[in-house]
Amino acid sequence: QINKRAKGGFLCAGKVIEKLKSISLILYPYYDLAIKVTVQQEEKRGFRKTESVEKIIPCKVSLDAVHGGIIDVTNTGISYRFALPEITDEEARFLRICKRGFEMKYVIGLGLGETKTKRMINNLVARGILNASSTRPIFYSLRKEYPEDPSALNSIREVYSITALNQNDGKIIEPKIEPSTIIKMIEGYLNARTDDVSLVYYPYYEVWYDRDDGSSRIDVLDGMSGEINEKITNYFTP
Repeated sequence: QINKRAKGGFLCAGKVIEKLKSISLILYPYYDLAIKVTVQQEEKRGFRKTESVEKIIPCKVSLDAVHGGIIDVTNTGISYRFALPEITDEEARFLRICKRGFEMKYVIGLGLGETKTKRMINNLVARGILNASSTRPIFYSLRKEYPEDPSALNSIREVYSITALNQNDGKIIEPKIEPSTIIKMIEGYLNARTDDVSLVYYPYYEVWYDRDDGSSRIDVLDGMSGEINEKITNYFTP
């Protein structure tokens, strides 16, 4: 992998030679939650008709215990497709109604009052939760998606067997978010009820490289797939 990533121009001019400096195991924390989530599903009614039906579905989801994002477990390891920044209960209800995007005139009448609605939307834009288009009329949309039906995701415990943690196995990263906060976040975004939450440690390898120019860099590799996880690498990059 080091040889494949060696960079250089024409005839290898200016190639940067990297040497392996160190490899260490990191045990990174996630929360696995068993939840019951309310979702809308389309069901057939007759030959050509369908009807939207509200259902309560039991499923499991995993969230980053350091930064709070909901994850999916794929064949390349941990995937960070979604974001769950902290929001209030009122903001969560508003976003569930307006998650497909909206113009201001269509949400003024939701019962919050015009001034309060505009203040909330501007606050969500300022915090990077909503995007505001540069065209008129302004169209607001979620900056980053979150799953409407989390039962389509895989949690860590659904994919991998978890064994007892040995304190000498590697460097343990402690959670920075309390379980109660994680529960509030997932229930707020997904209109769900949490039945159980457990802490899970997932293996990554922290790999440092030295370069001939005296600089160094880091990759964080997924301990199950061997693939570089860009999100976790960014967390550990000085």
